[in-house]
Amino acid sequence: MNTKELRVSVDTVRCWRMRWIGWQRLTLDDFSIIERRSDTPRPGRLSQITAEQFCRYCQLAERLNFLVDE
Repeated sequence: MNTKELRVSVDTVRCWRMRWIGWQRLTLDDFSIIERRSDTPRPGRLSQITAEQFCRYCQLAERLNFLVDE
């Protein structure tokens, strides 16, 4: 996949890549996915869902995708 297929800018990908590279030395026990997603205020409209809800949606999507792939 590339940025055009995902409809994101190269700068956005670069920003997130640098954040995740910096977090590699930390375990999820030290710095959870929710904490990683909520570290910086985002521009634009306030989110309508919490980081925890987003993670739950991702888990559900993975389970549904698993069921479809069977």
